[in-house]
Amino acid sequence: MKETSPETTIIEETWLELPYTDKKYEISNTGKVKSYARSQKGELIKGRDIGGGYLSIDCKVDGKKKSFYVHRLVAELFLEQPKEEGQIVIHKDGNKSNNNVDNLEWCTLKTRFATKRKYIPDYSEKFVKSCKASKKTKEKPQDGHDYFQYKGKYHRISDNGSCLFIRVNEDGKWKSLAIAEIILRDLGKLKPSNAHKLAYRDWDYKNLNDINLFWETQADKSTRLLEQRPLQLDRIRKMGKSHRKEIAQRKKDLIKKYLEEGKSIAKISRLLDIGYTRLYNYINENDLSAITQYSKKEEV
Repeated sequence: MKETSPETTIIEETWLELPYTDKKYEISNTGKVKSYARSQKGELIKGRDIGGGYLSIDCKVDGKKKSFYVHRLVAELFLEQPKEEGQIVIHKDGNKSNNNVDNLEWCTLKTRFATKRKYIPDYSEKFVKSCKASKKTKEKPQDGHDYFQYKGKYHRISDNGSCLFIRVNEDGKWKSLAIAEIILRDLGKLKPSNAHKLAYRDWDYKNLNDINLFWETQADKSTRLLEQRPLQLDRIRKMGKSHRKEIAQRKKDLIKKYLEEGKSIAKISRLLDIGYTRLYNYINENDLSAITQYSKKEEV
């Protein structure tokens, strides 16, 4: 460090390379990010604000795009790694855009709750019932409502039947923030894509234990749901078979005729206006021989 005066200390900027990205990226101890993806000299990238002042960058790892919090990258590269698992990185001054290494530290969720700084409290309870206050205030009056601390203020918790959320005003615009998303964001678990939604392992959206929270797509959710309900899965499969529309006898005769003429499944599908998969399954179920490859000669 370079000392300029008794009151002012300037940190000497140091750069370290991210060891796991496909392209070269460097992070400095002041929170700057440099990309070498398009330039050998490197270019500074701003990252994107994902809300609340948190900055993230997108990098490719093993050919797949992944998002990373800038403050967590700085902590992982420049701070001593914590001995306990599941620790989070906090900003000492409460300013989420100040990613200087001197402003960051590792701590547990319980430690964060105990501190007097502007931090979100412990999430291990289903509700933050100890945080009862008037809406968006630093005080804690007893008014019978449940509140959640965000950016140093207590916001009333709302329940829409599938999610617990708070209403906040950021940059002059009101928006809803899911408490579960705030917790995941704090743990460095960014939303992988727009297709991913908040999910709860025990299906209880009021259980805000960080172990209970994760991201999943609708397809993953359906699979997980059906795996836990085998009888329902079997019922859906039977329903699909029972609702399969029978092919008319006239078309069955034409299918057999066209197959004998050497027409392909694709050609017959277009001639009879029958879906390719449906026609293919019918032919297989009835042990009929067919040409699957479409030929340009059939266009004549």
